[in-house]
Amino acid sequence: MIWIMEHLTKARLLLTLSLSLACLSGCKEETGNEAEQTAAANEERPIRLAISPDPLQVAPDQYHLALDAPYTRVLSVLQEPGTADPPHSHPASVFHIVDDIQVEFVEESGRSRPLNLHAGLTFFADPIVNQSMRSVSEQPSRLVIFEVHDTSGTEALAGPDPVAAAADVYKAVIDNRYVRVLEARFAPGQSSAMHALQRNAVYVREGGQLRLQLPDGSNQELQLTAGDLRTIDPAAQISFESLSDSEVHLIIVEFK
Repeated sequence: MIWIMEHLTKARLLLTLSLSLACLSGCKEETGNEAEQTAAANEERPIRLAISPDPLQVAPDQYHLALDAPYTRVLSVLQEPGTADPPHSHPASVFHIVDDIQVEFVEESGRSRPLNLHAGLTFFADPIVNQSMRSVSEQPSRLVIFEVHDTSGTEALAGPDPVAAAADVYKAVIDNRYVRVLEARFAPGQSSAMHALQRNAVYVREGGQLRLQLPDGSNQELQLTAGDLRTIDPAAQISFESLSDSEVHLIIVEFK
């Protein structure tokens, strides 16, 4: 099952589930007890399968390692129009679509299905085995994949929740037992209240300069460029101030 949380109503979410990357053979829409049973089954499903074939090995010209940490591996994907990648697998992952793309996903059985994915869309997918993707876009297809590697769980840092403490900056777009994805938008000169930040990986949609502040008064200036992938050190108390004259837009994946 895929949870697609970017500006979708509940009804549209159910419709989108029929296009699940993990169920390309034809998932049916679930309601009532069926949906509850599926959700319960997913709670027991192993989140990380052996990554074989590994996309970095079978398609190194399209998949690039951007970050490697104990809890995640982040891949930057660039696929030229009309090209296809060999069959490969992914563990459970967060997918973020950088540009509007049109792709055809081909599952292990050979069945294919076209999908139109809009820029800014973020969704969570269970492990995907032996799938391939062919670009049918007129422009290069760009996306970012945040793989979930460590599922042992870590104790969350105690501190104010950013969504509650700084609701004018942060919005949660995905929240499940493995990850929480935050969309952060800083207007020029805007500051956030102090809040906690868990272990993470960050994609910069719109860059700029932020000042990171800690309770002891120390600070650090972050120069962010659109397209950057990075981490920010976790902290129980942290705040940000925009030093830019345009909006800074971040996608922050917190790993539980």
